Amino acid sequence: MAIWQCDFYILPSNSDEAVLNLETFDDSIFWHKVSVNKEIFNSVASILPQVKSWSDSLDIYGNLEDSCLQISFDNNGLVDGALLRINFTSEYKDILKFIISFCVKNDFEILTSDLQKLPLLYSQIDQYISGSKQKEKFMKLQKLI
Repeated sequence: MAIWQCDFYILPSNSDEAVLNLETFDDSIFWHKVSVNKEIFNSVASILPQVKSWSDSLDIYGNLEDSCLQISFDNNGLVDGALLRINFTSEYKDILKFIISFCVKNDFEILTSDLQKLPLLYSQIDQYISGSKQKEKFMKLQKLI
């Protein structure tokens, strides 16, 4: 993760909160319970173009140094994990609104990197990004330059 990015996990809805432990977190546990094919994420390419990945088990939408969505999957094409990175130094409104709509449509949820579930509302997630520790660190570094 770059210092100008804020990370989020995308999980199937109704993930067991009792298992959401930062020290032992493994998002593949949640994805394997529902067997979602990676192709469900193809529509993301309309807002974040799919780019070549270094791995045969990872699809990348967008630019790794900018806003992007990384989908890991097993040999059968079933999703193991979904990681959203938002570049808060760029205009991300359309990207975030698309991802939120996509999550609502597919019954997915968005969690912070600290595993806090966020409401699927642009204003709430934007507010989280604006007040995130990552953005705070970035802004402090900018003042030093």
